[in-house]
Amino acid sequence: MKKLKWIMLVLAAIIIAAPVSADRVIFAPTGTILSGGEFKAEGAIQASGDNNKIYWLGVGLQQLELNVTRIEFDTDSVTESMEKSLRPTKAIFDLAPDTGDKVNIVGAAMSIVPETSLTPGVAVGIWDLTDETADGIGYYIAMSKVVPLTQELPLPIQDVKVHAGYGIKGIDGLFAGAEASLPLGLKLSAEWFQDELNYALGWGIGNTLQVKGYILDDETFYGLQFSSPL
Repeated sequence: MKKLKWIMLVLAAIIIAAPVSADRVIFAPTGTILSGGEFKAEGAIQASGDNNKIYWLGVGLQQLELNVTRIEFDTDSVTESMEKSLRPTKAIFDLAPDTGDKVNIVGAAMSIVPETSLTPGVAVGIWDLTDETADGIGYYIAMSKVVPLTQELPLPIQDVKVHAGYGIKGIDGLFAGAEASLPLGLKLSAEWFQDELNYALGWGIGNTLQVKGYILDDETFYGLQFSSPL
């Protein structure tokens, strides 16, 4: 586990040193939203068999994106590490102790500046519109930019995109992330969000499906992501 985490951390560092679509990195918002008619659906389950699950869904509506993150925890297997890892959910574990705890984090984002060859894309948004999490509603601004020249250089890492933003109230200050395409159809994502490092590695099958593995504050998940065709 530690070896895999360090490998992904090194790759993420290389990334930060083209375009990749990005409505979010893993949890962290970005300055690029889904376009009208685009959607992305994703689901993951904890690899240890603890029955903890995470689902994401995003839909683009012209200049507006609507999204929801659903987190389902098995109350018998929730650990202090998992509570810390997914910080916005840290106080939901008494909601339904007999059937397992669930929370839906509804959000919306609006593009205010489109990305160009010279300037980053900028979006503003709201996290947890329905105020279901412990930290409550959050507000943020995020920027995203393709890293130039990576397509022109003979590097194993291509399509590099970096993200940064700042949130208040329900989002804890600065957040950042990066994404890149690797050989063999792999895609690496890394982020710093809510004071935690998270990683995801996906393997693309065609234009719409990815098989993915995640490290969320030392907890391993695996899942699938389905997106609308490019």
